[in-house]
Amino acid sequence: MTMGCDCTFTATAGVGQPDPSRHVNYVTGMVLGVDDYAQEFAYHSARHKRIVRDFLGYGTLSGLAVGLEDGGDGPRVMVSAGSAAAPSGQLICVARDQCGEINAWLKRPEAKTELDARADVANTLDLTLHLTLCYTDCAVDAVPIPGEPCRSEENLMAPSRRADDYCLSFTFDPPLQTEARALAVIEAWIAAAEAALDAGGEADEAQFKPLLARAQVQILSALGVSSGAIVPADLEPVVLAPAAFPAFVLAMRKAWITVLRPQVMAQSCASPNVPANDCVLLGSLVFEATRGIVPDWSAPAIADIVLDERERPFMLSAMAMQSTLAPRLAPPPTTLALAYYTDDSPDFAPAWPVSVIVAANAADMTLSLPIGGAEQAKGDTVTLVHGTAQPLTLTNAKRDTADPAVLDKRGRYRLVYNGTDAWRVFAIAEEEG
Repeated sequence: MTMGCDCTFTATAGVGQPDPSRHVNYVTGMVLGVDDYAQEFAYHSARHKRIVRDFLGYGTLSGLAVGLEDGGDGPRVMVSAGSAAAPSGQLICVARDQCGEINAWLKRPEAKTELDARADVANTLDLTLHLTLCYTDCAVDAVPIPGEPCRSEENLMAPSRRADDYCLSFTFDPPLQTEARALAVIEAWIAAAEAALDAGGEADEAQFKPLLARAQVQILSALGVSSGAIVPADLEPVVLAPAAFPAFVLAMRKAWITVLRPQVMAQSCASPNVPANDCVLLGSLVFEATRGIVPDWSAPAIADIVLDERERPFMLSAMAMQSTLAPRLAPPPTTLALAYYTDDSPDFAPAWPVSVIVAANAADMTLSLPIGGAEQAKGDTVTLVHGTAQPLTLTNAKRDTADPAVLDKRGRYRLVYNGTDAWRVFAIAEEEG
């Protein structure tokens, strides 16, 4: 049986756009124009990015050390020269050290509008800013171009080159790094499955298929990328016999490559027209912002700013990976913890620490969020995935002025701990039905 051995396919590029799956077939006597050169560049550029994206991944490659120091107008962030790969596969080079004033950014009109909306009437605000590095390019080297007489001055010249460039910025929301988070979620899920091994669990490899399907739903739901409502039965625990666990992990490896990774990659080879994710996270700044009389927002002294790089992706070079030092340079085990709840769950009080809570209920359900734990701190966050439209009540939580918070829509929510007695609930994405 032969599959897909002809070239009668529909181009995936939009009208007037180069198709990254095609390169120019040079023939003697062919008249080449701008479109042909643009097509050739698009092919090679897309191929290079796909090599980085599919084979290597993304993150900081070298340099780009982040630090804080006192500046002329309050604290500022310092970033050393270095290089990184974005989730799109685009390579980014920062040729020289950079710095950015936090207070200057907070005074920008668009930032001030967002801060005022978040704080409402309060003059202090617990804030997390994400430091991102993004790829961009610039048109440079203008040259005279031919054209009609009596043209305006701006039509006499045109850029002859496009230069690679970058943008370092603060953002309220982190860049999407779903694939990196997926690896941490899978590691946490497998660790939980190992802790739940039971002699009475599944021991037959031939019966793994429905368990793998359930595992995939649980992992994708924890990432917030599953579509549609979640069936409560899909959140039931996967219980394995100890002897079957190694074989199940091998099956999960295959499932990651063939089923899960295509759903969490920033861009696949079959979807070149999705918006490029050209940004990578360098770190997050956690602090309490204060609104003054002006009224401008300002950051505290650097001693009161936490630089959090736990979610920052790093990449080892192939040379490092091939050295005997590779195991010592491997990242520590993930601290991410998952909790799944259905109507039949025996305990409706998530234990701390917990990173992601997934709930799917066929009837009204109540979850009691942890408060007052010795290891809990102000600003701790939890992602909650509500998989059904049935009301889910969260005790020890507030949404707007409601206490307790009641969620009656499917979606993802961010829970932020106030450090004493309550969690604040913010919607990330809500869906009806």
